[in-house]
Amino acid sequence: EKGVERVIASIRNEENICIYGDYDADGVAATALLSNFLTTLERPHCTYLPKREEGYGLNVQAIDTLRDQGVTLIVCVDCGSTNVDEVKRAAELGMDTVIIDHHEMGPVRPPAIAVINPKQKNSLFPTRDLAACGVVFFFLVALRRIMARIGLMERPINLKKELDLVAVGSIGDMVPLAKDNRILVRYGFDVMQKRPRTWLRTFLKQNTFRSGKINEYALNFLVVPRINATGRMSEPEKSFLFLTCCDELESDRLYLELQGANRRRQ
Repeated sequence: EKGVERVIASIRNEENICIYGDYDADGVAATALLSNFLTTLERPHCTYLPKREEGYGLNVQAIDTLRDQGVTLIVCVDCGSTNVDEVKRAAELGMDTVIIDHHEMGPVRPPAIAVINPKQKNSLFPTRDLAACGVVFFFLVALRRIMARIGLMERPINLKKELDLVAVGSIGDMVPLAKDNRILVRYGFDVMQKRPRTWLRTFLKQNTFRSGKINEYALNFLVVPRINATGRMSEPEKSFLFLTCCDELESDRLYLELQGANRRRQ
């Protein structure tokens, strides 16, 4: 609840929000999921996907850069649960941190405004093994509900259409497909098959799938490796742009970038 309240405050006060993700498929998809929500609200924000050589999680150099850009709230997705010193550094520079993650907690809880993580000892999540994008999805469900209740939603936001991203991240992170994960991925495939978004239409147009349709094999062995490849080649923002792109021509161009990164990775 504290995390939801802090994000709502940042929206009301028109603060500079940064979504800080990770360079793998789950981290990129989780970043895209939250970014899509803020974009639908017409809330300007920035994203930061660390390059592989920066290492996993928050780093001090990135925090200093975000401070120089005027960021006042960092929302970590798929990282942050063990970044005690980095969260302290952000606070010293006047930046709050909200962590939405699924990794194991360290011995010391980071001094963030909120840590939303089903692996915390006091977590009320019924499913412990959610991917990061699954945790972000449930966070957005709560955020949408409270924003609607207090009159901050100018128009309804359909979160079901975002389940394609949850499926990408969940399959990419190889979480057990049971309980909530099974439901999220099943409905994610339903969305992809009935209303494919630009990124998936590009895959289909390029004849990436031998079967000509999206299924678990195609997602696991054809889509996810290409999303991961840009992170391994220190270009994770290209996969983020591809997953959030709405322009067909730009999507075609980004697809070729993913293809090139995947070839170089091999």
